[in-house]
Amino acid sequence: MARTASDYTLALPYTIFEDTDADASGVANIRGSACTLYGIEISDNSAGNGYLRIMDSTSVVPGTTVPKLVIFCKTNTEMTIHIPAGLSFTAGLSYTYGDAGGVSGASYSHGGSQNVNVRFLTS
Repeated sequence: MARTASDYTLALPYTIFEDTDADASGVANIRGSACTLYGIEISDNSAGNGYLRIMDSTSVVPGTTVPKLVIFCKTNTEMTIHIPAGLSFTAGLSYTYGDAGGVSGASYSHGGSQNVNVRFLTS
């Protein structure tokens, strides 16, 4: 599982965070502080449909941490989501990827190999 963060200074300072094997265990606080989300890219080549669950939290407790945003991802597809005005995360941006789409208390198991790539564009 490879994760990288790259800083880019354009008109605004952006960071691209990439996870080449997103899974149900989740990643906590990818920026280390509050941030604004401007875009998401998802490439799901896994064995089944999944859900990207994005939390405004500094930690992830699968099945407990309530997501701010849940995105359905069909297997063997790629999608790009643009958020021009940005979506603020006051605590921090954390996420999980699994086969449960419920808002809270859901299972995060994801059958088969993951093969899910996720990129976040933040500032």
